[in-house]
Amino acid sequence: MRDDLRMVKGSETKRRLLETAMAIVAAEGLQGVSAKKVADASVISKSSVFHHFRSVDELLQELLLMITRNLSKELAQPHTSAEEYLYAIGAEIFQSSNEEALAYTTLLHYVNAALYTPEYRDVLLQSNEEMIDAMTNQLSLFSQKPERQLKQVAEMIVVTLDGYGIHYLLEPDRTDWREIWSLHVKGWLQLL
Repeated sequence: MRDDLRMVKGSETKRRLLETAMAIVAAEGLQGVSAKKVADASVISKSSVFHHFRSVDELLQELLLMITRNLSKELAQPHTSAEEYLYAIGAEIFQSSNEEALAYTTLLHYVNAALYTPEYRDVLLQSNEEMIDAMTNQLSLFSQKPERQLKQVAEMIVVTLDGYGIHYLLEPDRTDWREIWSLHVKGWLQLL
């Protein structure tokens, strides 16, 4: 029982360290993260950071994996129709919490770093494939089109989501975005 409690506490601490690192990356970029900053902001010792992560690089790798896993998981949620699924994806954008916006801002820092850091590029490309596969699987439940065509539609959606994410963070007035998303959904449904 005592070991279970220690494991739970350790998992909570690790999660808190990752969330703290995400806030730092979102505010200052990847280069702004240090073990001292993460420890100070988490109100724990620097040695505790290294108890959970061998290095700051490992912490940053784990943070990227956490963010990309969460994105893929959202896209794999079951729905009753292609239309509902596509609108649900849009709703995730338009109803995103501050934490989700923080995660996306952090992800953009990784995208920038991926241009010159092969490890980040590999993780992002793998995540992109996982998102496309998750979407293709969902779309195949509602369409008899060939898998190749469904995958192309899924790729179009992912590219569109990238653009929405960037503009959504930049543009505080999001009134027209729902209408624009609706136009996209109508077009994608034609392809399905």
